[in-house]
Amino acid sequence: MNEIEKTKPTIEEFRQAMANAIEAGDQVEIKGNTKHYIVPGMLYGRRTNVPAGATIISAVHKVPHITVALKGIASVMDENGEKRDVFAPQVFVTPAGVQRAIYAHTEVEWLTVHACEETDVDVIEKLLTCSSMDEYRAGLIGE
Repeated sequence: MNEIEKTKPTIEEFRQAMANAIEAGDQVEIKGNTKHYIVPGMLYGRRTNVPAGATIISAVHKVPHITVALKGIASVMDENGEKRDVFAPQVFVTPAGVQRAIYAHTEVEWLTVHACEETDVDVIEKLLTCSSMDEYRAGLIGE
């Protein structure tokens, strides 16, 4: 049983616990292998590999987008503690304002597809994502 299944912390509590474990040397931080795909004036796609046994916390997306599980099996928990298992191949729409903790039971490969006219990846990331739910909520109310 992995940490997502043992407890139902908020995503922010889970993120802090992961950061503490990395700082203490109990966990190792990984950098995902991400590839970016751009169709100028139309689409942006992000393809990410997550190794088996890794847990990641997604960004908060400001707009809905298509998510494709290309490979693997993962447990996905949202901010409300709702958990579901994803078995690739699977396609679904991720709504705006959702952040998830994802545990990769096997190596997992994800593809997200976004409507986007921008072509600079750094600008795209700022336009489409937030790092936390607090940042997302502040954007909704214009703070």
